[in-house]
Amino acid sequence: MFTLDELASHYRLNPGFVKLDVESGESAVLDGATHTITHYRPVILSEFSDSLLRLQSSSAIEVIAKFRSLGYRVIDPIHPDIEPGRREYGDILCVPEENEIKLM
Repeated sequence: MFTLDELASHYRLNPGFVKLDVESGESAVLDGATHTITHYRPVILSEFSDSLLRLQSSSAIEVIAKFRSLGYRVIDPIHPDIEPGRREYGDILCVPEENEIKLM
């Protein structure tokens, strides 16, 4: 198994977009992607299940807080009027704070 940081370095990747579908492994993936996220600032789409995250001693709120601590705005792209992490299952779109995003 390799971290995203290791893969980006080894293959000289410059990711502009990352899709996370890791079945409650979001916290671990983020821990292994800190350099890539802070250096390349990709837009990130992730799905989550709060109950599955809790089985891994994490939570949707914790994952969202990690993204925010890395300088990302976090929105629910399907339900933009609902605070991300308040639903049991859903998607989050994480956009670097320096990027402009307009939702319709």
